[in-house]
Amino acid sequence: MGIVVALTCIVVIVDRKANHRHNESYAPGTPVVLGFDPPSFDFGTVPQAHRVEHTFRLVNRGTNDVSITLVRASCLCTVVATDFVGRDLRADEELLVPVTFDSGQREGSTESSVLFVLDYPGGRYQAEATLRGRVDPEFFVERPALDFGILYPGQSATQTTVLRPERLSGAPLTHTQMNFGPFQVLVTHQTDAREKRTNATITVVFSAPPLRQRELFTSPLRLQTLSQRVPQVEIALKAEVVPEVEITPDLLVLGPNDGSGESRFTVRTRRASRIIRALTQPPQGPKSVPLNWNDQEDSDWDLTHGFYVLNSALADAAQIDVELEIRHGTGETEARLASAQIKRLNDNINNE
Repeated sequence: MGIVVALTCIVVIVDRKANHRHNESYAPGTPVVLGFDPPSFDFGTVPQAHRVEHTFRLVNRGTNDVSITLVRASCLCTVVATDFVGRDLRADEELLVPVTFDSGQREGSTESSVLFVLDYPGGRYQAEATLRGRVDPEFFVERPALDFGILYPGQSATQTTVLRPERLSGAPLTHTQMNFGPFQVLVTHQTDAREKRTNATITVVFSAPPLRQRELFTSPLRLQTLSQRVPQVEIALKAEVVPEVEITPDLLVLGPNDGSGESRFTVRTRRASRIIRALTQPPQGPKSVPLNWNDQEDSDWDLTHGFYVLNSALADAAQIDVELEIRHGTGETEARLASAQIKRLNDNINNE
């Protein structure tokens, strides 16, 4: 039996002049002509990682036969069989619709639904069944996602979050220290005597590595818990590293027929800068390269510089070096270098 899982959002295109959401007008004691009867089920309070199974009744007490043309669920936590699509629900007939809800790592009040689109000659109905209740969590994570923002090479940033157990006793996490890539994780436990529970403070330090190009670091931090029902907690980590001086592209690939064109470069700096000159590094030694500026006659103080270089000026060069002058807030300046590699495709590679 096929299964349809929920989508984050639902868009259903219907015939507006013949579209009805019959269940919306349902009230206790009011007979349902076409739709789910009853249209909702309250499963009460359940723990995390718990499955709720409930069977709804889809009824047709009208005089027209209807055909089920679409079945959707409102979230990934809810599943309903797809083999209902294409089935007919005849007049004065009812259909049993099993629905399963998985509480997962949700917490607090929750609600999900399934949607059936029912077509009949000259019209269309939308019938919706809703599951609602409350999830009693094993633990509560204060901040399930940590964003370190933008950092420069050599900088570091620290973010913390707290895991508070609800149904656990003792230290909730098994790991106390771990490193992966530029992220360092330290877990400390503190016992709250008044509330009689042990909280876990998760401290994550991100150290920006040296880079030539900006890079986005994203990683799920998975920590083992002492909960048998929810044995793992996941915290999303995100950080972006931007180099002090960045040149784009940092690798220029020229084909065998690119000698008559020109190539565009962009240099970005953390502080205001200006370009002094550009040099190529051919076998015979450094060679000055004329720059063609985008909208300016020379390189003014700025954070971004765009210019073009004739490809003919890059002949036999394996690298182009752009010399810059960086200005600090104190007014002092320092020399910096932005370099891009140059590669060429030979005829054999170009024809592959």
